[in-house]
Amino acid sequence: MENTQGKPLFPRSILNQGYILYYAADEQDVFAEAFLSNPATYSTVAAGNIAVPDSVTAAGYKIEGRPVQQITDNDAFLFLKGAPFKPFFHQLRQPPTEQTFDEGNSKESARSLLRSMIWHERSAYGVWLPYGVIKLNGT
Repeated sequence: MENTQGKPLFPRSILNQGYILYYAADEQDVFAEAFLSNPATYSTVAAGNIAVPDSVTAAGYKIEGRPVQQITDNDAFLFLKGAPFKPFFHQLRQPPTEQTFDEGNSKESARSLLRSMIWHERSAYGVWLPYGVIKLNGT
């Protein structure tokens, strides 16, 4: 979960809150062995039997597996538990400014004897990208 410059999108405190892994229900054995089990034991000629944890377990990440029927292929979705959930954002480009019109600065106000006020602001709304979700392709 890095931005285009290779920097983390979230601070370590959010990343350490854990993850939820959604996968196809018929792939439960595969995902349990890969992410949710004890370290696998491998036999080598030089060292004998050694326990080698997967990189997820070794990093100390807490993953909660949830098999679902709605995923029918071998893809999976990893959700960050601590990711902020705001579907929209508001960006203020220029703060509100006030402009008054009276007899001294407006011909229309001098003619009609009406005073007026206008506020200007430059801002926009946008949609957050779902940075808290990663799709794992099972190809």
